Amino acid sequence: MNFSRPQRIQKQRRPADARLRQAFARGVRDNVLGEAGVQVVRGGAMVVLALAVVCTARGGLAVSVAMSAVELTISGVGQLIAAHMLRANLFSAAAAIIPGLKTAALCGAGVRGAAVLCASLQPRGVPALAMTVLPAAAAFAWMEAATAHELLSHAFGASPRVDFAGAQGERA
Repeated sequence: MNFSRPQRIQKQRRPADARLRQAFARGVRDNVLGEAGVQVVRGGAMVVLALAVVCTARGGLAVSVAMSAVELTISGVGQLIAAHMLRANLFSAAAAIIPGLKTAALCGAGVRGAAVLCASLQPRGVPALAMTVLPAAAAFAWMEAATAHELLSHAFGASPRVDFAGAQGERA
C-alpha cells in the first residue's frame, strides 16, 4: 500500500442515473415553459376579452356573444394544445370538442328561450333570474347526467377506462 498519496474514491455513476437526471431536467424545463405559455395565453385572453367587452358595451346580448366567442376560441385553442401534447390528431381533438359544444348550444338555446319568455312576461328580480337560469341548468343536467353517473360509478365501483375522443357520457 502506498500511503504517501491519498487515493480518491469516486463513485461511478450508472448510465441509468444519468438518463433519469436528464429526463427529470427535461420535465422541469418543459413544465416551466408550459406554465409561462399558459400565463401568456391567459394574459392575452384577458386583453382580448376586455377589448370585446369595450367594443360591444352598448348592448347586453352583444357583450354576452362577444365574451362567449372569445371563451370558445380560448377553449378551442386549449383543446388543440392538449391534443398536440397527447399526440392526438385533429379529428380526435374535434371528436372530443363536439360533445361540449352540444351541451353549450343546448344551454344557450335554453337561455335564449328564457330571455324571450322574460321579455314577454316582464318578471322582476328573483323570478326573472330563476326563469333565465333554470332552463340552462336543466339542459346541462340532462346532457351531463350520464357523465355524472359514469363518474360516480367509477369512483365507487370498478376502475375507469380512459377514452380521449369518446363521447360515451354525453347524449347523442
